[in-house]
Amino acid sequence: MKSVLFILAFSLILGTQAIRIYNVTAQRYSAKPIIANISGVGYKYNYNAAAYYYENNIELLVRVQNLLNQSDPYSVGPSYLSPSTITFSKTGAPSASHPIHLAHVNNNTTEVCGSEDPRVTYHNGLYYIFYTAYNCTNAMLSMSTATDPADPETWIDYGYVFPEKNWSKSAAALFATKENNLTQHYLFWGDSSYPQGGIGIATSNDGYHWNDTGNYLLRVRNNFFDSELVESGPSPLRLSTGDYLFIYNSARKGYPSVKPGWDLQYNLGFAILSGSNPLNVIQRSIVPLMSPVLDWEIGNNTNFLTPNVVFLEGLVRDPNGCPPNTDCFFGVYGGADSDVGAVRITVTWTGNVEDEEPVQSEENEYITI
Repeated sequence: MKSVLFILAFSLILGTQAIRIYNVTAQRYSAKPIIANISGVGYKYNYNAAAYYYENNIELLVRVQNLLNQSDPYSVGPSYLSPSTITFSKTGAPSASHPIHLAHVNNNTTEVCGSEDPRVTYHNGLYYIFYTAYNCTNAMLSMSTATDPADPETWIDYGYVFPEKNWSKSAAALFATKENNLTQHYLFWGDSSYPQGGIGIATSNDGYHWNDTGNYLLRVRNNFFDSELVESGPSPLRLSTGDYLFIYNSARKGYPSVKPGWDLQYNLGFAILSGSNPLNVIQRSIVPLMSPVLDWEIGNNTNFLTPNVVFLEGLVRDPNGCPPNTDCFFGVYGGADSDVGAVRITVTWTGNVEDEEPVQSEENEYITI
């Protein structure tokens, strides 16, 4: 009876169709970030990185920023996208090269005040980069493609994804392929301001022209960790079961900080999307997958840009292998909008809902390396 009540309360079953129950966990690799401006070389703030495989290496596009006024800790200049490369020690501990050079040169009109928060998806020989172009007045979701995202010479810019809107940002693409048998491409976009209160759905037949359907994939939930905001993380990744893991970012109020007017806490959540129809959410986390708990994630002093934030938009398959009947992913996340950390996300599953007791995911300690 307990299982049935749990399933009905959180919409883990569609009609009478039996489905799997997923257990998703997140483990930080260490208590320290893998990118932090300790030496003063490069940019002061390095955060919110996309991750992708390039020539069998994991590479990042990192959002970087500097202060405009040293006497004002929250006065920052334009954001840029800078490349970084992940390396693993013999024990499997990750490290990252420090972002210094630009992977993308901001144009002087739509991006004069920044290129922000990229998500990267590989499809048919191209890397599709969805990022926010900020012209100092409007944030606008934009798209580029590249054969090598770290090389600005390979980028082709396509401009605004939704030129008819006056505000849009944060998009994760799910492309149709022969392997997943989808018939159209999907884009999960928005930060709960536009579209209001949730993550929207756009579709495309060619991957370049996107139509906003006006529908939602996820909405904010009162009295949950995602009551104030939901925002796309990285592109959904297909699991061994055929369903998709979708990590999303979220916020709730009630966390006063030293930053004037800021009382939000950002957490990670997850949703499992149906493999046959990714618009069907078959499971959603009821507690945060990950919350800011470390000093550099809480960041409640003027050395950090935004207190109480963990924000993930970079996730790839873990190159270090995985236990049987488990899917493992390597992720990078921003802490307090200042540094980059590394996390391992694992997914396991049980049988039909009639036969199994659901297990709620919980935040774990660090990976022992």
